[in-house]
Amino acid sequence: MTGSAAAPGPGEVRVAEHAAGCCAEELALYDGTKPRELCRYPVTPGHEWSGVVDAEGEGAPPRRPPDGSPPHC
Repeated sequence: MTGSAAAPGPGEVRVAEHAAGCCAEELALYDGTKPRELCRYPVTPGHEWSGVVDAEGEGAPPRRPPDGSPPHC
Protein backbone atom coordinates (compact mmCIF):
# COMPACT_ATOMS: atom_id res chain seq x y z
CA MET A 1 0.00 0.00 0.00
CA THR A 2 1.28 3.43 -0.81
CA GLY A 3 0.15 6.82 0.42
CA SER A 4 -1.37 7.56 3.80
CA ALA A 5 -4.15 5.67 5.53
CA ALA A 6 -7.48 7.37 6.10
CA ALA A 7 -8.17 8.90 9.49
CA PRO A 8 -10.58 6.86 11.62
CA GLY A 9 -14.15 8.10 11.84
CA PRO A 10 -16.26 8.58 14.98
CA GLY A 11 -16.16 5.49 17.20
CA GLU A 12 -13.43 3.85 15.09
CA VAL A 13 -9.75 3.07 15.55
CA ARG A 14 -7.08 2.62 12.87
CA VAL A 15 -4.81 -0.41 13.20
CA ALA A 16 -1.35 -0.56 11.67
CA GLU A 17 -0.96 -4.17 10.51
CA HIS A 18 2.26 -5.84 11.61
CA ALA A 19 1.79 -9.45 10.56
CA ALA A 20 -0.51 -11.58 8.39
CA GLY A 21 -0.69 -15.29 7.80
CA CYS A 22 -2.57 -18.17 6.23
CA CYS A 23 -4.56 -20.64 8.29
CA ALA A 24 -4.55 -24.44 8.01
CA GLU A 25 -7.74 -24.36 5.91
CA GLU A 26 -6.05 -22.16 3.32
CA LEU A 27 -2.99 -24.40 3.24
CA ALA A 28 -5.22 -27.47 2.75
CA LEU A 29 -6.86 -25.70 -0.20
CA TYR A 30 -3.48 -24.82 -1.64
CA ASP A 31 -1.99 -28.30 -1.36
CA GLY A 32 -5.19 -30.02 -2.52
CA THR A 33 -5.97 -31.96 0.66
CA LYS A 34 -9.30 -30.14 1.12
CA PRO A 35 -11.90 -30.95 -1.55
CA ARG A 36 -12.85 -27.92 -3.63
CA GLU A 37 -16.55 -28.66 -3.24
CA LEU A 38 -16.25 -27.97 0.52
CA CYS A 39 -15.04 -24.41 -0.14
CA ARG A 40 -16.95 -21.20 -0.62
CA TYR A 41 -15.40 -18.88 -3.12
CA PRO A 42 -13.95 -16.31 -3.30
CA VAL A 43 -11.27 -17.25 -0.76
CA THR A 44 -9.30 -14.44 0.87
CA PRO A 45 -5.93 -15.89 1.87
CA GLY A 46 -3.96 -14.20 4.61
CA HIS A 47 -7.07 -13.10 6.51
CA GLU A 48 -5.45 -13.67 9.92
CA TRP A 49 -3.58 -10.58 11.07
CA SER A 50 -2.54 -8.49 14.04
CA GLY A 51 -1.21 -5.00 14.60
CA VAL A 52 -1.31 -1.99 16.90
CA VAL A 53 -3.80 0.85 17.24
CA ASP A 54 -2.08 3.89 15.75
CA ALA A 55 -4.98 6.39 15.69
CA GLU A 56 -8.47 6.78 17.10
CA GLY A 57 -11.57 8.69 16.13
CA GLU A 58 -13.85 10.73 18.37
CA GLY A 59 -15.61 8.49 20.92
CA ALA A 60 -13.53 5.42 20.05
CA PRO A 61 -13.41 2.47 22.46
CA PRO A 62 -11.00 2.88 25.36
CA ARG A 63 -7.83 1.78 23.55
CA ARG A 64 -4.93 4.11 23.26
CA PRO A 65 -2.11 4.17 20.74
CA PRO A 66 0.00 2.05 20.60
CA ASP A 67 -2.22 -0.62 22.23
CA GLY A 68 -2.16 -4.01 20.55
CA SER A 69 -5.03 -5.14 18.40
CA PRO A 70 -6.52 -8.59 18.85
CA PRO A 71 -5.80 -10.91 15.94
CA HIS A 72 -8.51 -11.02 13.30
CA CYS A 73 -9.71 -14.27 11.81
